[in-house]
Amino acid sequence: MLDDKNNYFSLFNLKVAFILDEDYLDKTWRDLSNLAHPDRYVGFSKVDQSASVRLMSFINEAYYNLRNPIKRARYICELNGIDFDNADSFNDSNFLLEQMELRDLLTNIIEQRNIEALDIFIKELQNKKNIRFELLSVFLDKSSDYRKASIVIKELMFLDKIMKEALDYKQL
Repeated sequence: MLDDKNNYFSLFNLKVAFILDEDYLDKTWRDLSNLAHPDRYVGFSKVDQSASVRLMSFINEAYYNLRNPIKRARYICELNGIDFDNADSFNDSNFLLEQMELRDLLTNIIEQRNIEALDIFIKELQNKKNIRFELLSVFLDKSSDYRKASIVIKELMFLDKIMKEALDYKQL
């Protein structure tokens, strides 16, 4: 677990929550970046310059993790003791079956070069992701059920990966 002073949410003066004010996050990131940017410390000592680089790196890391809803959810779970690296493997047979079906469907769409079907596939994936984001807001912000949230996060990670593959193919 991280202590409060190294907590991404604390850095941005936000309460630990899945649902957050993204405009406030963006504005605060710009403000912090302006204060800590290494260019402001060019005439300072090497120690101050090095500290500025480390601080700017931490600010950016925090911002990009909080800005991405999947990473934000994972971070909240990690703050609350969920270890994704050493967690049990994902064993939801229904979702594993859904993964195989989605992968097969995408493969067929690509083989047929069916852009219309690809657009529908991408919209359906986004709907599946949106449903899971709603679940995360309940599990993380209302019931504090970090174990259930971690399962939803793993599902979202797969959906995000297959979405990227679909979007990458669409770009060709």
